[in-house]
Amino acid sequence: MDDKLKRKIFLVDDDPFSLTMYGAYLDGQGYKNVSGFASGGTVLEKLKEGPDIVLLDHRPGDMPGLEVLDRIKRYNPNIYVVLMSSQEEKKMAEAAVQAGAFDYITKEGAVLPRITEVLNRIFTVQEYLNKKNSQSSRFFFL
Repeated sequence: MDDKLKRKIFLVDDDPFSLTMYGAYLDGQGYKNVSGFASGGTVLEKLKEGPDIVLLDHRPGDMPGLEVLDRIKRYNPNIYVVLMSSQEEKKMAEAAVQAGAFDYITKEGAVLPRITEVLNRIFTVQEYLNKKNSQSSRFFFL
């Protein structure tokens, strides 16, 4: 099995239909370690489970997505967070990236292929960083 398919992904959305749709889509893509949460507070309580990636709704019900993003990044800055919104808001996208989000996705149109695109970019960045870190370690021990 491809290592990237083992990554732990958290989905956070207060819309049960969206949550189910994203989970089913990722399952169909081969991702088997996916958990869904209906609120920001719940996902924050579950961070100790060590997610690699969080796909986070802009308004996950009980608190603003930017607040959840900030708390996730304070808990572990190495968690990749992708903020998702039903509206394309340039200011929100900028604020999300400045707060540490890897990307900002609008839920309109082809959101599912966009999720795959962003996940693949995350994996590319992780592979690059792992390769760079292993090269740095090798020089350190020479």
